[in-house]
Amino acid sequence: MIKAVAFDMDGVLFDTERISKSTWTQVGKEWNLPGVESLLNRAMGLNYEDTRTLFFKKYGKNFLYDDFRTRCSEIFDGELLKEGLPMKPGVLEILSYLKEAKIPVALSTSTRRVKTIAHLKQAGIEDYFEVVVTGDTVKHSKPNPEIYCNTCRALGTAPQETIAIEDSPNGLQSARRAGMFVVMIPDQVAPNKELEPFYDRVFKSLIDLKEWLCTDAFE
Repeated sequence: MIKAVAFDMDGVLFDTERISKSTWTQVGKEWNLPGVESLLNRAMGLNYEDTRTLFFKKYGKNFLYDDFRTRCSEIFDGELLKEGLPMKPGVLEILSYLKEAKIPVALSTSTRRVKTIAHLKQAGIEDYFEVVVTGDTVKHSKPNPEIYCNTCRALGTAPQETIAIEDSPNGLQSARRAGMFVVMIPDQVAPNKELEPFYDRVFKSLIDLKEWLCTDAFE
């Protein structure tokens, strides 16, 4: 029986992976970095340290990753100022349903805590989450299961009693390795044969997921 739900943030609650992809592409052209777009899918779900390591492996240990990150943040933040923080369809509906049903809700994101809390406050959804576990509080980022193991521990639920809602390959693998019931909501990566071992269900949107939760998940 499912007793709690843990959401990833970028690509699940917020349509930010799309902006990140555009940002990386733009800065990659500015810096003349061949193949930077190919790193995006591999970096989704990674924390700061592991993403930096990914860049060092691609462009050498002298690569100015912090400068690259700063430039990306400038463009990313500028896009958010222009269009606001884009929430995925169904976010408020599913969070409201879970709150009314008294189902504990967690956020498990590789994003740093300061930025995570700022996004939750900006979207007006901070109070829906009983537990928030961020990338700067774990030693190993996704696909390592540490972030989800810590989430379940904080929730006080067994992994098999907890749904993880993810969009990225790294996130799906992290939740599966933690022993959770894993739901994929596709964003930048579509479901495929390679990913099938890492999820139990796929839904097109949070709206479809909410319908399933209302009828089957907590029975």
